[in-house]
Amino acid sequence: MSTAYDFTSAREWSELAVLKVRGQAFEDWETVFVQQRWGESYPIFRFTCAERDPVPNIDPGKDVTTIWDKVQFRPGDSCTIFLGGELALTGFIETRQVAYDADNHGVMLIGKGKQAWSNKSTVFHETNNFDGKNLVQVAEEIYKPYNQPVKVIPTIDMSPFKRLQAEQGEITWDFIEKCARHRGACLGTDELGNILLIGDHNFPIVQQLVEGENILKMNCTITEQYKYEIYDVKNQGAADSEDNGAKQANQKATAPGTASVTSRLLTVCELPVWGQPECVMRAAHEAKWHESTFIEATVTVQGWLRDGKKLWRAGDEVLVTSPMALLNNQQLKIAQATFTQDSNSGTLTTLELVNPGRLNGKPIFALTDVSAAVYGTFKGGAKNVSDVNPNPPPSPATPDIK
Repeated sequence: MSTAYDFTSAREWSELAVLKVRGQAFEDWETVFVQQRWGESYPIFRFTCAERDPVPNIDPGKDVTTIWDKVQFRPGDSCTIFLGGELALTGFIETRQVAYDADNHGVMLIGKGKQAWSNKSTVFHETNNFDGKNLVQVAEEIYKPYNQPVKVIPTIDMSPFKRLQAEQGEITWDFIEKCARHRGACLGTDELGNILLIGDHNFPIVQQLVEGENILKMNCTITEQYKYEIYDVKNQGAADSEDNGAKQANQKATAPGTASVTSRLLTVCELPVWGQPECVMRAAHEAKWHESTFIEATVTVQGWLRDGKKLWRAGDEVLVTSPMALLNNQQLKIAQATFTQDSNSGTLTTLELVNPGRLNGKPIFALTDVSAAVYGTFKGGAKNVSDVNPNPPPSPATPDIK
């Protein structure tokens, strides 16, 4: 699949949105809305234009199919979207809306990434049994009937699930997301139409966002609303000849939080876990996710290309400097990238930025002294808070927030 588009239009290419449907490219849009969502089940888009052809006169006596064939855009059509020459989305048109009167005739196209088809479907498997399979094997099996590709970023825990079954009628995305929590992974989607299994990673910074320079608008929230002092996980696993009795019935693990007052969160495992390491990994994942919710920033910038050449991408990481938002050289991850264009606001990109740890990037712990190494220790086999240094030194990733 091509990830670039060759332009023939005289219009400024860096602000040109192209929708390719059935081999034809369309550029004449009044408004553009395209949203990449790295941690969600599919991206979305919305285009509006003024229909140039006359409104078809639908005669009840005529073949509806013949008239429908004359319409350029059809729900169900596969499509690709290019913004500024870069591939932004691979998907399909889901909805077509037409509004007209004597003087105006407009069309709105609404669509989603191709992943939406498989992610709204149920697990279609001969037995619904995935005993002994690892997370990648499980994902590939449940998405195979839907011809949905799965991509691993960069690596994930490949430990097999000793016992694993999908419930009848369970949605594919819900099932694999539940499994991913027990392997410390996150789910996501990309512009190529892949389902992403996202493991721990440390992406490089691709661009700087600086107050008073390239930041047009900023909305930043720093909160401890979702943080706790201790994260508890309990599980009652099924017994077999090797694991039974109290060993399976009373599994539990704890992970440290950073709340300044006594507070605890108990999570009951969504799946049976087999042994302490699996319970510990679930606790570590719960702690990292909650501790990574303290920063959310929405930044609007001019244009669609971050350096005049490359499209902003969900999943990339940026360095943010904004004294008014209490962010001083803070590395954040792009969770969502929304590309818009209209006659009033022009061509803009709005970036939803989060702590990288929220999507399994290298976690940062602003306003705390908790080291990211604590979580690595838990995943390495520690069982409880007392098994790690209760007063760890500041992590190198701890940002300078003033």
